[in-house]
Amino acid sequence: MYYKISPVIIVVLIIVIVAIAGLGIAIMGKNSNSKTPNQPEIQASDIVPVLELTTNTDEENQESVTITAVARTEDSQGIYSITLPDGSTHRSDTINCIVKQNGNYTFKVKGNNGKTSSLTIEVNNIREASAMTPYIPTGFSHTEGEVENGFVIKDSYGNEFVWIPVESGKLTRNRLHDNDYEESNNTATGLVNSVAKNYGFYLGRYEASLYEKSGQKIAATVGNKMPWTNITYSEAAEAARKSFINIWV
Repeated sequence: MYYKISPVIIVVLIIVIVAIAGLGIAIMGKNSNSKTPNQPEIQASDIVPVLELTTNTDEENQESVTITAVARTEDSQGIYSITLPDGSTHRSDTINCIVKQNGNYTFKVKGNNGKTSSLTIEVNNIREASAMTPYIPTGFSHTEGEVENGFVIKDSYGNEFVWIPVESGKLTRNRLHDNDYEESNNTATGLVNSVAKNYGFYLGRYEASLYEKSGQKIAATVGNKMPWTNITYSEAAEAARKSFINIWV
């Protein structure tokens, strides 16, 4: 035995179900479009640009460190400028800054909407110049020893040099026999200035030997080589100059 449902009732039920579903969709749509008092819409003019600061190396005893500043913003108007720690302003969203001293460095970014922000980065892996912390020129590597027993560096050709520390940073000539002597040679002046900056200098580990490169006779300082003799002072000076130009420049 079963009961037969009237077609009229079925139609009414369908209408009721459809109406309820429509009401639910309308309510959901209203809620999705409504703004809550705690979440106001962010205007483009309120978007603050941000900076990302990175360094090219974390290794110790660097002569300099390059800081890269990258500016970003969600504002479609983009970035207007980046201001470096020295106060100079550059119309770019990416810039490199080379620093040669440890310390805190603050960068500032400005968006085209006028909003600004700043960020500071600390650099602490630059070599503090002293007689006990030798600088290593580009193209050389430390091979053996310490300052106390002979700090040795070598280039790719096998030339070796030993660090001579000067704790005071002052290199002066002995004027015992000529108190009126004045140093005027540019090379000597350059050496004096370098010692004042680095508190030491490098000396060839071995007697100078003859080496030919690109058809030119230049001086080398490598082991197990016959010393270069029978040469005048001016020829020796020229050979040393050519070594600098042909090998290390």
